[in-house]
Amino acid sequence: MEHYKTVIVGGGPGGLRCAKILAENGEDFILLEGKPGPDNKICTGLWGMTEKTKYVGLPDDIFERTFRRVLFSTAHRRVEVRMKTPFVATLNRKRLSEWMHREARKAGANIEFGSEVTGVGKGYVVTNGKRIGFDCLVGADGSSSAVRRSIGLKQDVGMGIQYWVGEEYRDLELHLDYNTFGPWYGWIVPHGGTTSIGTGGHTGFMPLKIMKRNLSIWCRQRGYEISGASFEGAAVSYEYRGFRFGNRFLVGDAAGLTSGFTGEGIYFAMASGEDVARMIIDKEHVPVLIRKVLGIKRKHEIILSALKFSRETGTAGQGMLLELLRFGPLKKRFIELMM
Repeated sequence: MEHYKTVIVGGGPGGLRCAKILAENGEDFILLEGKPGPDNKICTGLWGMTEKTKYVGLPDDIFERTFRRVLFSTAHRRVEVRMKTPFVATLNRKRLSEWMHREARKAGANIEFGSEVTGVGKGYVVTNGKRIGFDCLVGADGSSSAVRRSIGLKQDVGMGIQYWVGEEYRDLELHLDYNTFGPWYGWIVPHGGTTSIGTGGHTGFMPLKIMKRNLSIWCRQRGYEISGASFEGAAVSYEYRGFRFGNRFLVGDAAGLTSGFTGEGIYFAMASGEDVARMIIDKEHVPVLIRKVLGIKRKHEIILSALKFSRETGTAGQGMLLELLRFGPLKKRFIELMM
């Protein structure tokens, strides 16, 4: 039986960041990814142009559009948020995955595509009919994580859905409309030559069938042509129950490290993947990035909890958020928190 100090399950942003750090430090590991090539998970591709960009060091060609202004709306009001420099961008998820894969390979990462993990035992995983042993196991395998299931944690997921319209709209828009989207929001996100129009939320609060129906009606009412548009949906896991369980670790979606309010997940995955790698290398490492992510996540959950309380308080809360966006210092702080 093959044996490695560390087995990483999943080749998304969290798994690849973990692999890169381990490879740079000469660690003995293998990354197993079930897909035949770099991950291209469905997402809006929104990326906050804050210190996160400097931390990750993303190349310019991954970004498709940058924005100095975003339009926030409720059913009754619209606020334009404008900054002197771009504060949010759209990125190409496929190019991001390919770049992260190349960076990990250059560092010496051992990556096997087409190796879906179908079982997790005590000290080994099963892939392609064979067992691979481990001392440490990292679950970076998304919202349906086999590693998370092996730990015995409940999998509570939401959904994100979107239409891809074959036209690039000018503005990035976020719409708060409780009657249509509940306590979450709808988005219009321009990319290079196309636009994503979508929404997300917890299916226990708003069933997927209702979510899709509301989004379709909302699009038609505003004149967005979706009859021939490509439709996509993906599960999002944001129920966090910890990231370390003995010699097993969870990162990104597998750990529930996604914002239940904004759907933010890419940076959360990268940050947690890096911290887990450094904890495997050095038992004394303090997971400062994960602590920061959890701090952001908690703030988002406080906002979401207030909006979910009732239709009346949710609608009023959405109106208050727009009011906050009208004032300089509060506006900047809110954007930093959300993006």
